[in-house]
Amino acid sequence: MELHKSGEDYLKIIYKLKVKKGNVRAVDISLELGVTKPSVSRAVKVLKQMKYIYTNNNDILLTSSGEKIAKQIYERYQLISKVLENDFKISSEISKHDACLLEHDISDETYRKIRDHILLFHR
Repeated sequence: MELHKSGEDYLKIIYKLKVKKGNVRAVDISLELGVTKPSVSRAVKVLKQMKYIYTNNNDILLTSSGEKIAKQIYERYQLISKVLENDFKISSEISKHDACLLEHDISDETYRKIRDHILLFHR
């Protein structure tokens, strides 16, 4: 099974909520993404089948492979949104929206080059 953009978004949100709150429940994901609980339930089922997450009681937890992908997507999102907002003076709202689109479609090579360029010039 292939992980699609929506699956990456769910993993990113689970990771973000885990860092922020420590534990993640379906209702947290629903509120964060603005989707219904049945939508979250379907996504959780698929991500569990793909072995990216597991559940313990009502908590949703990332597997090591799920956390690796989630962390990568979240780091891409943070860097891209920060660059758009700070360097290009794009509003926070638009920067976050566009970063969410770009984080999925940019190649690893291009992302690494952008990251390295930014690190070189923002020391």
